[in-house]
Amino acid sequence: MLTAKTEYDSPWKNILHRYFRAFMSFCYPKYYAAIDWDKGYTMLDKELSKITIEATAGNKIVDKLVKVFLNTGQTSYILIHIEIQASKEQDFTKRMFTYYCRLRHLHDVPIASLAVLLDQDLNWRPSTFKEQVIDSSIEMHFSSLKILDYRSKEEELITAKNPFALVILAQLAALQKNSPDFKLATKNKIVKLMYSRGFVKNDIISLFTFVDWVLQLPEDLELQFLNNVVHMEEKLNMRYVTSIERLGIEKGMQQGMQQGMQQGERELLLILLEHKFLLVPAHYRQILDQASSGTLLKLGARVLDCQSLEEVFADTVCS
Repeated sequence: MLTAKTEYDSPWKNILHRYFRAFMSFCYPKYYAAIDWDKGYTMLDKELSKITIEATAGNKIVDKLVKVFLNTGQTSYILIHIEIQASKEQDFTKRMFTYYCRLRHLHDVPIASLAVLLDQDLNWRPSTFKEQVIDSSIEMHFSSLKILDYRSKEEELITAKNPFALVILAQLAALQKNSPDFKLATKNKIVKLMYSRGFVKNDIISLFTFVDWVLQLPEDLELQFLNNVVHMEEKLNMRYVTSIERLGIEKGMQQGMQQGMQQGERELLLILLEHKFLLVPAHYRQILDQASSGTLLKLGARVLDCQSLEEVFADTVCS
């Protein structure tokens, strides 16, 4: 079974990198209003690794460090430390305090610490570290965001124009112990929302990648999902194979080769051929039935650029 870290580490890291501004706007509007966005911001992941390498990772899945400028002019810049926490952890507040101290010592600038909690315990809401020895004490407060709190705000997530609302919608579905059919329905709904929002190509690809990762489906439902995406695009009069379909080809072929299951590769490739060329004659289907994984991969790549079935199946022979 995948651990919380392997399930969410990469997609959350990538989505925060691309949508940091949208994330701050939707999840931390008070901080968003205080930042001078005209001056830009800088991701300092390498700097963060200097202070986390010796720290106990616990159940954290990703952390980000961002350099921003404030619009108050009170200081040249500050650092925002974002911690995405997968599950309840006893020493979480201590770790937040440890990171704060190390960052403050290394950079000597103000630090804003934020925590995004992906766990399923509604009562766990860490926000304060406090330590006292006799009459000496220290106390640190940080802002925590509980993803589960958005369960009662689904309509807000659906209607919001901010792309990060769809990230939260997908994460909520991933946290629920529902059937694969529910996850399929959620993925279909989110992709439909992406298209209706008029997001640019790169936004759609980034969101699709995140949603596809956190809402993983069994192979048969995954093929159904990709087929649904193709039909959505047909309704929107998308005339060419999109980058989402390219991701689907790559994913389908890779999974098929890793699992030694060529049937899934053939079915996915046939879906794409029918989408682009409408009719796939029997002799071409026979080639697909007899093709190796390597040949299926080659044919899948050709679908993206060829303008006819003859071009796609050039140099292939049906025995």
